[in-house]
Amino acid sequence: MAGAPLLEAAMSGARLRFRAVLMTATAFAFILGGVVPLVPATDARAACRPDIGVTAFAGMLAATVIAIILFPGLFVAFRRFSEWVGGRTLRASR
Repeated sequence: MAGAPLLEAAMSGARLRFRAVLMTATAFAFILGGVVPLVPATDARAACRPDIGVTAFAGMLAATVIAIILFPGLFVAFRRFSEWVGGRTLRASR
């Protein structure tokens, strides 16, 4: 969104990223079909599978949250910081 206000552009980008991440069937298939069955595994053959399941589930959840919430927030923060530093540099050079 060229020329849009900073927060509006970040929110629009977050909405687009949210749609892309959640509409990807591969992520859901991996979590629901591959990871969730490992979490409650308790038989003798599944000695380390709950650990792997919980770790993979938490990792996929964290990656989704980071991609949807943290990156747009960091974009706004870094952009405002660079504008602030740029404004200070211009005032100091006058």
